[in-house]
Amino acid sequence: MNTTIEPKYKDDTALDVLRREHKIFLEADCGGNGTCGRCKVKFFDPACCPPPSEADRKLLTERELQDGFRLACTAVLAGRSEILIPDASLIPSEGSGKEETAPPSPSEIIAVDYGTTVISGALVDLNQGVVSEASVLNRQKAYGADVVSRIRAANAGYGEELRRISADDLAALSAKLGRDPEKMRFVISANTVMGHLVSGFSCKGLGQYPYEPVDLSLRRDGNLTFLPGISGYVGADIVSGVCASNLDTAKEPWLYADIGTNGEMALGTGEDVLVTSAPAGPAFEGAGISCGMPLIKGAIRSVKLAGRNAVMDTVGDVEPVGLSGSGVIDLVSELLRNRYLDKDGTLAEEYAGDLPGDGFPVTGDVTVTEKDIREVQKAKAAIRAGMETLIRESGIGRKEIRKLVIAGSFGSGFDMENAAKIGLIPEDLLDVAMQAGNASLSGAVLYVLDTGFGARLEHFAEHAREVILNESGSFERDYILRMSF
Repeated sequence: MNTTIEPKYKDDTALDVLRREHKIFLEADCGGNGTCGRCKVKFFDPACCPPPSEADRKLLTERELQDGFRLACTAVLAGRSEILIPDASLIPSEGSGKEETAPPSPSEIIAVDYGTTVISGALVDLNQGVVSEASVLNRQKAYGADVVSRIRAANAGYGEELRRISADDLAALSAKLGRDPEKMRFVISANTVMGHLVSGFSCKGLGQYPYEPVDLSLRRDGNLTFLPGISGYVGADIVSGVCASNLDTAKEPWLYADIGTNGEMALGTGEDVLVTSAPAGPAFEGAGISCGMPLIKGAIRSVKLAGRNAVMDTVGDVEPVGLSGSGVIDLVSELLRNRYLDKDGTLAEEYAGDLPGDGFPVTGDVTVTEKDIREVQKAKAAIRAGMETLIRESGIGRKEIRKLVIAGSFGSGFDMENAAKIGLIPEDLLDVAMQAGNASLSGAVLYVLDTGFGARLEHFAEHAREVILNESGSFERDYILRMSF
């Protein structure tokens, strides 16, 4: 798309102006600090084109620089400029914007898993159960792919803008479900940061130790009901998911992991429950890597390599656009199996390097680089080290664990054996592992339908004991150990 932009303040970047003045949201997984390279725009007039920044020279090809492409986050505007925004730089939208809506009946409520990357919802009728489901992308992603970036943005003065985006995204979700958002009630299960941003709460306390939230209680705010959380980084999504999986009443030891940006997890011993959150990053939600994308139309959700040729399955059975989280797991596993990748994360010599044009070509414009592989390594190492720390802190033996439940926005879509092969989940627990899909959303649905479910949520949130990973001497050692495949 083409648009004309003009700075309003000194040192305005193209990204600033597009977000603030035009409500155009670009991919900016790094939060606009010039490290992800996803917010490319093209300046038509060479006289208005900013000189290349250090980030431009590192992340763009020489041809792109000559053609007037710049990273929007580092392109400081000198005046009025006409630009082209490539589709790949825009946060995609699945909705048409023209959905027909009807007033909800008094018995209808929308249950929501308000994820960092994807917002999933179910239209629930108190008499019929779940009527339909839909999802929209979280456009707060324009301020960074992870919760730390969102906290920084909120604390830098963008809190009200993030709250407004969340209101618009909930309205879009309601419209996709065919209901008038102005008259709809919502029950929201979210991590603590997302809950704060939707509520318009200050994130000052979440941005510094001891990471104190404003409010984690089961509460109602206008047409929004928020499910209870545990701490600044263990939110309602894990409380909701654990209880929806009936693990809160289990008598035998279990391990639960919600694999997303935060990597929240819990372990029950039968007498005690430990919870924690690992800073996994967004790689398994299709963000934070150059060819990544959410699980929407065109996303590669599974991959097998036949020699150098990739056999893929895409959402919507259309031409592949990028890799979803499940596709990332499959691809890394296949690269290891075919010896195009070693256990340290180094690609074969012909594909090695992080310069533009380097990487293993999957198909078309989809290429995975060593930098992408490192993001996967960091994500899987954090999640796995978090699991190992909980097991160690609990004092129970590994063989005592009777159930490993994997949940998350893509928690039913990835190959468990491939996940074990890359070291994301323990191979010795595969026999007791199961996938729960979006258990956070299931919990929000149960809260709507089951009058006693709220008490279970509150009881679990009150009695769970948090393990702070950066206070555990073993977590860092485990993290380093688990970086290898």
